Amino acid sequence: MPFGVGGIVDKERMDTMYKGKVIDFHVHVGNFSQLREDIQNLLMMKNDNRDFNVKEVFSNPEILAKYLQKANIETAVLLGEDGPATNFHITSKFVCDFKAQAPEQYRDMFVCLGCLNPNNVSETVLGKYREDVKKGIVGYKLYPSDHNFNPFSDELMEVYEEMEKNKHILMFHTGESAQVDSVPMWQNPAEYRILAEKFPELSIVLCHGGKKKYSNDSFGMMKEYQHLYVDTGFISIDILNEMYPKLEEVADKILFASDMPGGVHSLKKYIDSFRQMNASDEVVGNILYFNAKKIINKVKENEYV
Repeated sequence: MPFGVGGIVDKERMDTMYKGKVIDFHVHVGNFSQLREDIQNLLMMKNDNRDFNVKEVFSNPEILAKYLQKANIETAVLLGEDGPATNFHITSKFVCDFKAQAPEQYRDMFVCLGCLNPNNVSETVLGKYREDVKKGIVGYKLYPSDHNFNPFSDELMEVYEEMEKNKHILMFHTGESAQVDSVPMWQNPAEYRILAEKFPELSIVLCHGGKKKYSNDSFGMMKEYQHLYVDTGFISIDILNEMYPKLEEVADKILFASDMPGGVHSLKKYIDSFRQMNASDEVVGNILYFNAKKIINKVKENEYV
C-alpha cells in the first residue's frame, strides 16, 4: 500500500522499504569472558543453530558491524549492563569505547546507551549521568528488577528530568527476567506510568513489553502515551501477535529489537519474519525503521549523536 496521507506517496518511506533499511534498538555488547558463568551458558544455548559466532559479535565491534550490515541494519543501539550478571564490566564507558574501537566506516552505525546502576555508583547518580554524557551516551537502559533498585527514587527522578531536557532515551527492562538473582519487582510496564505522566517529553522504551504476562498493560500504555514505546527484544512474531492482537493500533509505538546476541539465531531471518507478517507495508515499515528513526532524530536535534 502507498505511504503518506491521502494516498500521496512518501518518497523516503518507499525508498526505505525498497532498500530494506532497518534500525535495531536493542543490541548487547561486552567482553564475553567477563560475563558471569550462567550468563555465558545462557548466550551459548543452541549456538550451533546460529549463523554467527556469539563470542565474536558480542566482543568485536568490526565483526558485529559487518554482521549487522549483511542484515541491512542502518543503525544499532548498543546497550550497557553494569550489574552482577556482567560482573559490572559493561559500563557506559565500555559501550562508548566499543563504538570508538570500531573501524571508522562503521562508527556512525552505533548509538550508545549506557547503564546507570545506583547500587554501583560512588558519586551522585546525577553526577554519574553527566559524566556519562561526556563519554558519549545518549540515554540509558536501566534494569531495576535485575539490579534490585527503586527506579522511582528522588535521585533518579532528577536524572530523568535532565534526560528529558537533553532529549535522551530512557529504556527499562520489563517482564520476568532470566537472571537468577533478579527480584520480582518493577517488571510490570504499568508501574512506569508515573514517569510517563511526569516527563511527557522523555522518550521511554519498555523493553520486551513486559512480555505476555503484562502485555495488556503495555498495550494500554502505548495507546495512552505518545512518547512511550515497546521493543520486540526476545519476542518472535507469533508471540508479538499473541501479545497484541490489535497490533495495527500500536504499530507506531513498537521498535524492532533483536536483543543480539542472545535473542536471535539469525538476524536476517528475524527481520524477514516481520516483512512476512500479516500486516500492511506501513505497519512493517514503522516497526522496522520509522518509529526508531523518529526517536533517534529527536536525539540528533540536540547534537549528541
